[in-house]
Amino acid sequence: MEDLVKGISNLSLSRSNNKKNEDIRVKRVCELMNLKKSHGLDMFNSYESFFQKKIKEIKPSGGGLKDHYDFKIIHTDNSFSKVEEKGTKNFLRNIKTSTPWEKSVQRFNGPGNKFTVCRVFGELWYNKVVKDLEIKKEYEIESEIPSLEEWLEKDAFKFDPNTDYGKELKKKYQTRHGKTSMNGKKNSPKDYRIEVIKEFTLDDNLKNILIKEVQKRLDEVMEEKDVWLQTTGDIETDKFSFKWSKNIVSQKIKDVVLLPKSDINFLFNCEDGKSFKCILRFGKGTGFSNIRLDFK
Repeated sequence: MEDLVKGISNLSLSRSNNKKNEDIRVKRVCELMNLKKSHGLDMFNSYESFFQKKIKEIKPSGGGLKDHYDFKIIHTDNSFSKVEEKGTKNFLRNIKTSTPWEKSVQRFNGPGNKFTVCRVFGELWYNKVVKDLEIKKEYEIESEIPSLEEWLEKDAFKFDPNTDYGKELKKKYQTRHGKTSMNGKKNSPKDYRIEVIKEFTLDDNLKNILIKEVQKRLDEVMEEKDVWLQTTGDIETDKFSFKWSKNIVSQKIKDVVLLPKSDINFLFNCEDGKSFKCILRFGKGTGFSNIRLDFK
């Protein structure tokens, strides 16, 4: 559901390229720091000065879904720091943001199967969209509509749809309308999110579950990051800046408010008086697969 909220958004880079660009940027940061060249030397020296640790080596993470950091900095005493990099292509000469991820897409991109609220949304989507016989007829889908449990297991939270129906719907929808999804954008004829969002409610029981599950996941994710590196601009040019930050303790959530827009947004109010948003969205084309929850 988190992924659904963001849908296919109008960010500085298309979402399909965000991960690829992030991986390239992180790899280059590690290379230049290891080589002690250009901005890499500046980051290398700044890190040692800021954290009072001597660096032996920088190693990118394996890139797996279980890694909630981007690279490791190994120190000469064999201790290490797990580093999360958050970058924006928009150059800031002086970085004064309140959080390292403020100018980036999100601080955590979470699979929807970890959150009850995403399943609730998934069931609504199934009942309002997947089971819609008019859609089946309109796109001449020959495959049988899967059961709710089959759709949730094989399509809703997977990277790509795996049911015959899900694969056929995506192929025929995009054959007719181009590389788009069921969100009314580009050549898509209708935003199917509208009716689903109208039906979605956040009662006290679901609210309490959401707070508990998000707090648990937030604690786990934040504990895995020893150091934050915020970057702006292009590392290959003079218009590049960076800022190191120490470990950030996760906020304690006090309440959550539903902010329905074109997607579903949750505003979490915390005990420190600050707040943050979570967005429920589809990660690979609205309506087809990969329901997620993003922590901003």
